[in-house]
Amino acid sequence: MLHKFTLRELLNTPEWSKLRATYRGARHPEIWAVSVLLMLQDDGRFVTDETYRNDVVARLYQRFWDSAEDQTASGPETETVESELYLPEELAGFLMQIPQNAGRLLTPAVISNTGAAEAIDRAQKLLAEIKAHENVHLPEPFARISPEAIRRFLSLDRVKRTGWTRTIAAFAPDAETAEQVESVAEHSIKAAFLGICANPEDLGHSFMMGICHDHAEIIVGDIPPQQALSREIKHRMEREAYARMLGEIGESPQTSAFGQLFAAYMDAQTRTARIMHIADKLDMALQALTYENRYHITLEEFLVSATEDILHAWDGV
Repeated sequence: MLHKFTLRELLNTPEWSKLRATYRGARHPEIWAVSVLLMLQDDGRFVTDETYRNDVVARLYQRFWDSAEDQTASGPETETVESELYLPEELAGFLMQIPQNAGRLLTPAVISNTGAAEAIDRAQKLLAEIKAHENVHLPEPFARISPEAIRRFLSLDRVKRTGWTRTIAAFAPDAETAEQVESVAEHSIKAAFLGICANPEDLGHSFMMGICHDHAEIIVGDIPPQQALSREIKHRMEREAYARMLGEIGESPQTSAFGQLFAAYMDAQTRTARIMHIADKLDMALQALTYENRYHITLEEFLVSATEDILHAWDGV
């Protein structure tokens, strides 16, 4: 019989410790934007060719993992008054599989003839050009898109996670500037990789959904619960914003795929979408533990909120 876990206890198990250290120490912020470019280019190959897509995702995950600095000595654990919100045994077992799957995904069978490595290198070079030159000449299939539109479509790294910005300001105002707080792009790539570890049977769709799931926040921002918007109003704002963003990029099979993945995540009716919601909240919990250790503060309310949302999503898996 599996031990009765709270989310905090589960994420502090030895099985999760290495994965936590990696996600805490990874410094590869452009992987999210590179992923978006890959989804837009290659005549839709990333969206339609599962073998190629899985090879790309595995290589991006390896680069993400390799970018991690050693974060194991991050200071003593913060003493907390822990909630009694326990995870059902089946859910705890599911979550304990994620670190195991993460290790397996680091040693994939390399598919040498897909062109994945070359495509990633091209996307990284294009991203550097877009950032460096205001009037960059975009190659096909991006030539139809204005530089302003593509730059805006890739600007999620400028949107900060509002909950962390407010938390750091309240509990550790001198410890971290607003620019250093986690961005939504950083959160999105970590959530995407957690999603593929949680759902390796649908690796490609899990990854793409993770990349898209908060993309509309480029326009609406990261709306915190304190704004007291209903779920319906928040979702309507995000759907309208994302439709406007995709319209700026222009109609294509690729942008259609972005819209479908975003809608599937928002509707949360499929197994993959519900698992992605779990991954989204897992990343929030991992980040809360990171900030607890870094600033010696207690963020139990974030762990409780993550647990409640994970339980809700799990109900339909």
